[in-house]
Amino acid sequence: MTHKISTSAPFVFSALVYLITLSGCLSPVTLTRAVIAYDDAITESQSKQLLVNIARAQHHQPIHFTGVSNVAATFDFRFTAGATPALTGDASRTILPVIGGSVAENPTISIARSKAKSLPSAYSRRSMSPN
Repeated sequence: MTHKISTSAPFVFSALVYLITLSGCLSPVTLTRAVIAYDDAITESQSKQLLVNIARAQHHQPIHFTGVSNVAATFDFRFTAGATPALTGDASRTILPVIGGSVAENPTISIARSKAKSLPSAYSRRSMSPN
């Protein structure tokens, strides 16, 4: 008994080539978006800390600053592709493509307490630091 392979085989091959090419393009785009998102979150956190510390200083409460000292993120891109025969009737002679993928991000964020003793020194250190 011989099975005839349908014309969907070139489609599966084309899809595989496309996914392999696409995986190389996803990494820089994802990295760029992540860097901007982390930077926005850190900037917003610093602004809120400054406002809280201004309020603390006005009420003669102790002030303190914490900051993000390091952000390390790993990205996991997974693509799968394959082919399977159709499971019904005469179509069982046709090969159907099976394509899947996933993207995962695993950030590790280190937070450290600043050693600044006063509001002006803490603020000037943050605004003048190159980070």
